[in-house]
Amino acid sequence: FLWDLEHKDIGYWDSAGMKPLTPRQLMVLCLVSQGKRDREIATEMGISNKTIKNHLWHIRERMGPYNRVGLVTRALKEGWLKLDEIE
Repeated sequence: FLWDLEHKDIGYWDSAGMKPLTPRQLMVLCLVSQGKRDREIATEMGISNKTIKNHLWHIRERMGPYNRVGLVTRALKEGWLKLDEIE
């Protein structure tokens, strides 16, 4: 699932009709939802830890100043993540 996001229009829209996250940001959020730490996410995605921190900053900028649990909860409520995507 995660790696397919880069190659398709994911169609995740929030209740205000805005497309809130890029495919890469959604990948990061999905990995966060699986309980992975920044370094684990960076290793899995093949990018730097700093890039992960940047993605998380942009995610919080778009979604609000939530902690990791709050980000995942909001993403689930909005339908951007589904429970079966969280392993």
